[in-house]
Amino acid sequence: MNIKNSSRDRSYLPITIWDMQELKHLQIMGSNLPEPCVGALLPNLLSLLDISVNSCTKEILEKLPMLKKLGVRIELAPDDTEPMYPFQHLSVLGQLESFKCVIVNPHFIRSQIVSPSTHFWTFPVCLKKLSLSGFGYSWESIRVIAQLPNLEVLKLRFCAFRGPEWVIHDGEFENLSILLLEDADLVHWKATGFQFAGTLIIRHCYKLKELPMFGPFSHAHMRIEVVDCPLIVDYLRQCQENMLFAANPWIHCSWYEEKPPWYEEKPTL
Repeated sequence: MNIKNSSRDRSYLPITIWDMQELKHLQIMGSNLPEPCVGALLPNLLSLLDISVNSCTKEILEKLPMLKKLGVRIELAPDDTEPMYPFQHLSVLGQLESFKCVIVNPHFIRSQIVSPSTHFWTFPVCLKKLSLSGFGYSWESIRVIAQLPNLEVLKLRFCAFRGPEWVIHDGEFENLSILLLEDADLVHWKATGFQFAGTLIIRHCYKLKELPMFGPFSHAHMRIEVVDCPLIVDYLRQCQENMLFAANPWIHCSWYEEKPPWYEEKPTL
């Protein structure tokens, strides 16, 4: 059974949702799951999409033992100043493979870049796909994610992390095959002892000057896709002129100074 609730009412779903034992897929567009009664369980639920952060409590997540895909949608009020922590209890989801969390209307203080408390910044080790948008955390805090042993796909959209420099260290992102970086204020991207064999997609990163590919990246089979990143286009052209691509035939690059014909603007959720 699949249920999609697109109502504009952001209140709680009826308590009877916990009686739907055969439910496999639930999308509720920012609404809240009600607190479960004693003995309540959704034993067959595989995907839960677009829930509010208020539903990411330990009491609720423990009742979803087979959940593989979780999507959280956060809408901040104009006067919200407290950081949002939808990650604290994710570790109870022993089957979770895909997690997506979006702050749809983030507002940042330009001079302040915060890091989440390590107590609230945890992920299940079984996670394979992670997508974050709008958190504005420091690049240093991404190191918790970098240690996930099974992570294959990482998508960072609209200032998921902020700051001028990101350094990837040896032993991080060891199984990553797809990395998307979109709408970041990153300037310098460095890596030490890190090799990436996969697809790298960079979109709308106007300040980024270079890629750490012809050092730690140089022996990896990889594909690079660049959209609307003028400094990176200049960098790739220079690499092409210097015959670096010829020396590294396993690296395939394509770039677009404007949106390519196949690119469509899609909502983040």
